[in-house]
Amino acid sequence: MSVWTDIASLKNYVYKSVHVELIRDRQAWFNKYVDAHQVLWWIPVGHIPTTEEAKEKLEYIQKHGATENAFYFGKPFPMPI
Repeated sequence: MSVWTDIASLKNYVYKSVHVELIRDRQAWFNKYVDAHQVLWWIPVGHIPTTEEAKEKLEYIQKHGATENAFYFGKPFPMPI
C-alpha cells in the first residue's frame, strides 16, 4: 500500500518505471485472481490509511464496483473538492 498525490503520478510509476517489469511477470509470481485485487481511493491531506481501511475499500469495490468511494485505474473518479 502506498499514498500518492495524484493518479497521474501513480500511473506513471506503475506503467513507466522498473515496476512495469513486475507487472509483466505477475503471472509467474501470483495466481490469477478473479475478483478485484487493487483499489484506489482519495484521502485527506495528512491522513495515513490503515490496512483495515484498505481491506474495507477492497471489499467495497468487490461488492459495488467502482464508485467515488473506491475505484481503479480503468474507472477513476476525480479528487473531491
